[in-house]
Amino acid sequence: MSLRIKTADGKEGWIMEGETLEATDKLGRSAVYEHRGIEPTANGYGIHLHNIGDGTETFVEPAWFTQRKIKKTK
Repeated sequence: MSLRIKTADGKEGWIMEGETLEATDKLGRSAVYEHRGIEPTANGYGIHLHNIGDGTETFVEPAWFTQRKIKKTK
């Protein structure tokens, strides 16, 4: 499944399940994630990301991307 995102630097694009991306926040901290899909939540849906660096799983809202610069890595 693909997901349309808008990033902190005003770019818009699509990420597909299985793609990896580097996310950098406004403090300059970055991490590499694999997009694992979209799952329903009580408030709509959560975007499932796997942090490749530390092995953790996280679920974010679309606004998470607007607070970061995103660079596809694969």
